[in-house]
Amino acid sequence: MHLYRSLGIALLGAMISAGCATTDSNRPTSLQTSQSPVWSAKATPDEMIVSVSPAGKTLRLAGSAGILLGTGTDAVVNAKFRGPIREALKDYNAAEVFAGIIESHLKAAAQREIPRVAPLRSSAGTNSRQDAVEARYAGLSKDGHDMLLDVVMTFGIYGSDGTLATKLDGKLVLLPEGKDLWDDVLIVTNEPALANAKLGNPTKRGGYNISNPEFTVDEEKVSRWTADGGAILRERFEKAANDAASALMCALGLEDNAAGHFALGELAMNRKEFDEAAQHFKRAVELDPANVAIRNSYSVNLAHNDQVDDAIAIAMEITQTAPDHGPAWFNLAYWYAKEKKDAGSAQAAYEKARALGMPEDGGIEKAIKKSK
Repeated sequence: MHLYRSLGIALLGAMISAGCATTDSNRPTSLQTSQSPVWSAKATPDEMIVSVSPAGKTLRLAGSAGILLGTGTDAVVNAKFRGPIREALKDYNAAEVFAGIIESHLKAAAQREIPRVAPLRSSAGTNSRQDAVEARYAGLSKDGHDMLLDVVMTFGIYGSDGTLATKLDGKLVLLPEGKDLWDDVLIVTNEPALANAKLGNPTKRGGYNISNPEFTVDEEKVSRWTADGGAILRERFEKAANDAASALMCALGLEDNAAGHFALGELAMNRKEFDEAAQHFKRAVELDPANVAIRNSYSVNLAHNDQVDDAIAIAMEITQTAPDHGPAWFNLAYWYAKEKKDAGSAQAAYEKARALGMPEDGGIEKAIKKSK
């Protein structure tokens, strides 16, 4: 299984029809053709993860003593933020909220009730986990079900800048044999796409240079999630959960919506599958042409695919139609400074981005000075 692997509606439909069909023409090949599907959801862990300290990975560079120090520092820093975030959420059951959002999307997309069953909890009473899985499949088939969608939910706040992310690890299998029809991991964040951001899995903290002045947690960005008694955190979490569910529906061929294609486009971009990402972004723009976040991500993807002039053109359109959209100004500054060596245009765009609340960027500033 490839992390972030996602498929568009047409491609997925072709794969299911051609690559996943069985020799028995009466067997279902997708949720659309299933007569009696079921689904399950579980959260691992069942609470909001807080993994914001860069210390663990950074100090591993220092040798065995660094591993011990890094682990201890990691735990202390994460605990510092975990307590207030848990207090802000209090009795809010994020796992059940997430599962409820998926359930509502499934019902709306399939236009019918799809019963929810218990996930596989343990292999107790069997010789192995595989035996437990097979026994579960056989039991569900005996109850009259022909297909199972298992979803594992993970959600949390990651990285030194406190990125909120939701993750769905999903598998669709044919019952009772357990043949895989679809298997993927879908990850969604609500952060804007920036030209200077590293691509990759946002739920795994990237490596940090121990000499980097940013070898700290951005307390302001992490603490924003506890503002207003956690109202912002709950609102943004539910948006990310809805976007992840939309991506799941699109990946399964059940829906064709902008939010799903937007999420799948960002997933593909993060795994550097830029052509696939472009297909999703184009479809998302067609479905929601006024959404500047989608167009901004599309422009960043084009730049990653060595189409900087096209990226600049889209970003310029955004600044004309939505002049207060800071990410577009920031990205223009980056491309003008780094790619075009146009100090004047870069400076103007950078000043506008900073005035709109975008962060400082030493790389842009250095490139502007070098180009003057």
